[in-house]
Amino acid sequence: MMGASLIEVHVTLSRRMFGPDVTASVTIEELRQLVDGLQFIDRALMSQCDKDYQSAALEPTRRLFTKSVVLASDLKAGASLTRDHFAFKKPGTGIPAAEWLRLVGRRVCRDLPRNHVLQEDDLHPEGAE
Repeated sequence: MMGASLIEVHVTLSRRMFGPDVTASVTIEELRQLVDGLQFIDRALMSQCDKDYQSAALEPTRRLFTKSVVLASDLKAGASLTRDHFAFKKPGTGIPAAEWLRLVGRRVCRDLPRNHVLQEDDLHPEGAE
């Protein structure tokens, strides 16, 4: 798996057979184990190379099972956000729950209802408050 594209093995039908290579040969069952092991390692190495593909493939699931910042109450335009304004709910389609602390003190730019999934465009730009 370190770059070899071909390996040579000697196969015996039985360890009871006679011949100079029998002791250094693999049985049919051992050959099957070797092939299965090589295929497993190949898949493992390929999946490591395809992290971007895997990440993209998991994105819908990630969104479904991560949480977003949602509003715990109705807010009027211009209200300054405090911790008490936040709740955290699935799905993860808004601002990630892990980022709630950076939102404290930001102002909302329009009236927003309770349970609204908070998005960046709901907030005044940082420094513009």
